[in-house]
Amino acid sequence: MAQELALTPLPDDVDMCLAEAEELLFARDRITSALADRVGRVHRAGQAKQHGHASTRCWLRTSGGMT
Repeated sequence: MAQELALTPLPDDVDMCLAEAEELLFARDRITSALADRVGRVHRAGQAKQHGHASTRCWLRTSGGMT
């Protein structure tokens, strides 16, 4: 639902913008938590190296565009 909401045009109604912003913020928190769990598991298992990356940090830089 958050992806669909993120791709829709910005509403003219400010109250709707507020409600949608809250939904997107809530979704962002859930995504951040789910991502952290998965990256932690990959890191603990050493899987980034198994897939040709020097480290989990390098994997995140390459695959996720993170700094």
